Amino acid sequence: MAGARSNTYAGLDSFVDLNAPTPSELRDDAQSPPVLGPAGFVVGASGSLVELEDIGPLVGENWQHGSRPVPDFLLDALDNIGVLPTQFSGPRQVSINGETYSITLRTRGRRDAQFIHHPRPSPVPDARTGTSVTGASSAGRSGRVLGATDWLSNEHIQRDYELLTQELQESNPDLAARTQFVNPLIAQMVRSDALAAQALNWIGHTDDFLFLPVNDAGAEIERRGSHWSLLLIDRSDRSRPVAHYYDSLMVDDGYGSQVGYNDRPAAELARRLGANPQRAAMRQQSNTYDCGVFVVDGTRELVRRLATGQPDLLNLKNLRVSRLALQNRLRS
Repeated sequence: MAGARSNTYAGLDSFVDLNAPTPSELRDDAQSPPVLGPAGFVVGASGSLVELEDIGPLVGENWQHGSRPVPDFLLDALDNIGVLPTQFSGPRQVSINGETYSITLRTRGRRDAQFIHHPRPSPVPDARTGTSVTGASSAGRSGRVLGATDWLSNEHIQRDYELLTQELQESNPDLAARTQFVNPLIAQMVRSDALAAQALNWIGHTDDFLFLPVNDAGAEIERRGSHWSLLLIDRSDRSRPVAHYYDSLMVDDGYGSQVGYNDRPAAELARRLGANPQRAAMRQQSNTYDCGVFVVDGTRELVRRLATGQPDLLNLKNLRVSRLALQNRLRS
């Protein structure tokens, strides 16, 4: 049942990870900066690399690196993803656009947080290629590695969406200019009363087609996400925007009817975006870990239909899903 707490069909593990590294694991006491590894990582106490939560999508591409107070509108977002420190946890490390930051609390507690920037050493150019030697570490960036049965995180989905954006800009620039693949973190913020206005401002009103990953994670930290599904907002007719909802897991509602696992969060998202939700047919997953693969492959199939003028956006019953193809894309 959708209301039961379970790790089955999970996909937002890194988004609301309750088992974040402790200060001792990250050597992040107030007096000592973290030991920097490749971009997006720090060196843990055991000497192994610890991957950091990337909050770059929350602050935007125009972020100027440097230490500063955490803006008020970010506090709830950082709290939701488990990186806002408490008085007992000590500072937390995050990554912002490839740079490492600590988040610390000041005198007034959790509503008075500070970003502490830990600049990386200047890269040394490679004499043979003219590129930075430190650039080789980019292969380890978040979202590039996906195991055979790993749940997809928001980083995996966002990376594939970035790749799809590039492909569409090359193959069909007109459709690309009218389409937005919404970052999973931003999509989640739309459902938050405190963050919706900011998230909707980032999404904007100009695109005809919005693809939004839907997760059932709640605004409260203890409510971890357990399933991914897909929402396509068609705003090509501004007077009648429609939200097509695709869910690879149908469950019994307790009254003998089948409902989508993420019916409720999908409806919340659709309403916030001013669209009427309607469920579309989608092939059902046959395992406990591929819901995110259905989202990215479903997105790609719908984009293909939009690009080729196929009118049927309501039927993904025969969707072809390939984890192997996704793994290869993420590694590219």
